[in-house]
Amino acid sequence: MSELGRVLDKLRSIDDAIDFSRGELQWRIVILLSSKGPSSVAEISTSLGSSKKAVIDAVRKLIKKELVSKVKYDVYELTEQGRSVVGDLASILNGQLGEEREAEDPLNNPTHFYYFTEIAKASVVCNGVVPVGKLSREIGVSRTTLKFYLDLFSGKYNFFKRRKRKTLNGVKEVFVLTEEGRKFALRIPEVQRLRRNIFMRFLLNLTFSLRFESALIKLMAFFSFTSPFLIHYRYLEEVKVIQVVWLYFLLLTALMSVVAYLLMRI
Repeated sequence: MSELGRVLDKLRSIDDAIDFSRGELQWRIVILLSSKGPSSVAEISTSLGSSKKAVIDAVRKLIKKELVSKVKYDVYELTEQGRSVVGDLASILNGQLGEEREAEDPLNNPTHFYYFTEIAKASVVCNGVVPVGKLSREIGVSRTTLKFYLDLFSGKYNFFKRRKRKTLNGVKEVFVLTEEGRKFALRIPEVQRLRRNIFMRFLLNLTFSLRFESALIKLMAFFSFTSPFLIHYRYLEEVKVIQVVWLYFLLLTALMSVVAYLLMRI
């Protein structure tokens, strides 16, 4: 069979899975789940600009076609069959049907690049360990989505590995940056600058944060909430010492924030 014949056959099988002419929203959901990983109805709706009702209806149809499955609650992901359909379409669009695809470089995929950069920066702040819960809150994604990318980077690229660590609540499984992952991360200028920026790392550790924006918000909240009390009790002798310490801490963190920000831009 000719190359054109194989392409046409593949297109027919893909069209049987999702009708190109009537399944636009289904295709957009499938492609979104392929790039972003497990996502909730709210995340899909926001990303695609569609109503939740329309997304729920489309997802139900995809579940019936066995292209999408429920992870938990309202979080969904592609099935093996769904990933196969996306892979077939991608191979046609890339002109690589019937050829073995080369290993993908995460830096060439915008979504992979974003998540790897954020995860790598968090591991730099936390001495190589990825704080999944805290990072998912600070970048505004679900833990399921973040773990999807950690599993991807661990299995496909060997950038992270799972380790068990003892905590107060027992044994906990964590993701740790590998040597290969560290070398790859240092190819990213933003990660390099953070690694060299001791002021930024100190500021982040001081505020128990992973991102500069989160650290600033916490500092602003601290000074905003404490200043009224210091002003109200300003005549008490014991409070004057606290006021001096408070003022020096304000100046120190303000100066440190400016220096840390400038060093990240150099």
